[in-house]
Amino acid sequence: MKDDDPQVRVYNARPNPVTVTIELYNIESESEERVFNDRQTIQPSEAHEYEQMYDEGGMKRLVVRTEDGNEGQHEMDILPKSEWGDGSGYLSVQIKEDGIEFKQALG
Repeated sequence: MKDDDPQVRVYNARPNPVTVTIELYNIESESEERVFNDRQTIQPSEAHEYEQMYDEGGMKRLVVRTEDGNEGQHEMDILPKSEWGDGSGYLSVQIKEDGIEFKQALG
């Protein structure tokens, strides 16, 4: 994975712009530590990519909320940076009318 490859890509599959709040927690520590927080308005059929959301490995929880009350969570085990290969993929987040879908995508 190169530094400019996305780690997380949030796609708006709705017909209207949507404002999302994205939080990333490091869940290996005793007290979950929020290590990333952002808020974006994404236009229909567009995506926002995060390239520098995390730089260390371990168990993480990604929480995505929309302004209209949808919320989704996804836990992922991140490899240490030294083990990142090319094309290790990224997490694809789709904001849909009826919820939020997470899936691993190949880079």
